[in-house]
Amino acid sequence: MKKIIEFFKEKGFAILLLSVIFTSSSLFWTSDIVYNQRDLSSIDLGWPIHFITRDMSQLEPPAWWFPHRYGLGTAAQANSTSLNFFSVDVVLNFLIIFSIIFVVLKLNPKLLFLRKIISVKFIVAVLGVFLLVLISLFIFSYITQPKINIGTQPPHLLLPQPIINGDNIIVKEKITAPLNGVIK
Repeated sequence: MKKIIEFFKEKGFAILLLSVIFTSSSLFWTSDIVYNQRDLSSIDLGWPIHFITRDMSQLEPPAWWFPHRYGLGTAAQANSTSLNFFSVDVVLNFLIIFSIIFVVLKLNPKLLFLRKIISVKFIVAVLGVFLLVLISLFIFSYITQPKINIGTQPPHLLLPQPIINGDNIIVKEKITAPLNGVIK
């Protein structure tokens, strides 16, 4: 018990930072499957307990679209988001990571590399890189997001549209002159 307390004093804060990073990153690698329109109202993300619930009920996809897997990136246009159990997940991940590292170092005391990695300086550096990557992803997704100009028609309406006339399919070109019964 004394060794656990000493290890906690030495590495506890670094492992706490690591568990916060791990819990936050679980939003990017967890997903939820929706099977119908009703399931869109609660898309649960996070690990080990779902701590983010997103509401996508404003979408009305066709029936053939279901089942569909939603993650954080695909559920970006959510109306509301609720944050529950984040601190519980951090504590659970802390206990899991702390136990694994303690047991590994207890069984292999010669792993000095692992002891050096589990330090506040190293974890803060990892946190900085994690935040830099996260900010870069958000900026990249904002830059590459298609911009919609309300004053112009969507691209699919600018193309020639087919007209079904009995058994014939006629491609309607952009017409500048009056029709005068040319196309029936």
